[in-house]
Amino acid sequence: MKIEFLELAKLEFDEAFAYYESESQGLGVRFKKEISALIGVKIWH
Repeated sequence: MKIEFLELAKLEFDEAFAYYESESQGLGVRFKKEISALIGVKIWH
């Protein structure tokens, strides 16, 4: 199954990653891993 994200969703995801990473180093990475596990797709871009 192919999952595609809207451009706005990608932007919001990247902003959330940057925010979490700025709050605590590694927190953004944990955020990405949790979302990846939740939707069952690796989202390393």
